[in-house]
Amino acid sequence: MSVSLRNYAIIGLGLLFLILFFLSVNSYFGHKEILAASNGCYESNGMPVVSKDRFALNWSFSCDYSQK
Repeated sequence: MSVSLRNYAIIGLGLLFLILFFLSVNSYFGHKEILAASNGCYESNGMPVVSKDRFALNWSFSCDYSQK
């Protein structure tokens, strides 16, 4: 493997790991935020309604008081 090809491979893998790291951090904090909002909804006698994608990158939250 030539030196320039090896450098491109190292840079590509580094970028891939960096992107995966930021996606996992975003997913983790999104999950924590949804959990905190749900707990607040339960404490105010509501039923949380959450719609999210697989990794909790895009989500919406509402508290439904008509179900209890």
